[in-house]
This record gives sequence, structure tokens and C-alpha cells, in this order.
Amino acid sequence: MAWLMRAVTGLARLLTLPLLRGLGGVLLTLTIPTLRALAAVCLVVAAVALASDAGTTTGGRGTFQSTTVLTHWQSLAPTSLEGTKTFLTKKMRPWVWDAASAPLRLPAFAFFAGLGLFFGYLGRHRRQVEIFVN
Repeated sequence: MAWLMRAVTGLARLLTLPLLRGLGGVLLTLTIPTLRALAAVCLVVAAVALASDAGTTTGGRGTFQSTTVLTHWQSLAPTSLEGTKTFLTKKMRPWVWDAASAPLRLPAFAFFAGLGLFFGYLGRHRRQVEIFVN
């Protein structure tokens, strides 16, 4: 009976391991450039948000006031914001909206810069480890 289990286990490894390696290679080939592109887009949005916030200070007020992501979302798509808030509070729990909206209360440039750095970290070049067994 033990030989049968070893045979089945060996057959399962033989059939699945090359498939998983091939699929993992394809996913890795697609994921890394996508993460880098997302990082670039987020960092550009952060730079534009910072320039927009800094541009309003030169209008005479003199103090820097940053705009939050929720404020931008409210001005661009108020129906979407209300729908998301209603969905999270009614279908789930009210604390879910509080937890989800906490990062959105950050300044827009800080939020997108952090998101861009996170995506950039995930899409970084990984050090290849060569292991040789003699």
C-alpha cells in the first residue's frame, strides 16, 4: 500500500509541478510590469496632486492646504462615493466604512505617493539566488 501512495504522490508532482512553474512564470512576467506601471501612474497622480495643492497657495493665501482623497472623490463622482458608503454601511457593518475611509482622509499626494511606493516595492527587481549542490 505504501508503494501505491508513493506512486500517486510522484505522479501528482510530475503532473502539477511543471504546470505550476509555467503558470507562475507567465503570471510573474505579466505581474511585475503591471505593478511597475501602476507605481508610475500613482506617483504621477501624487505629483499632480501636490502641484495642484501647492498652486493654490500662490494665489494669495500663503498657507499650504492639502486636499484629501475623499474631497477629490466627492468633487469628481459624488454618486459613486455615496453608493460606496451606503453599500459598506448597509450591506456590511458601519465600521467597515470607517476603516476603509481612514486612508482616504489622508492628503491626496501622500496617499498616492504611498500607494506608488508600495506598488514599486512589489514590482522591484528581485535578487536571483543561485544554489548549487555538489
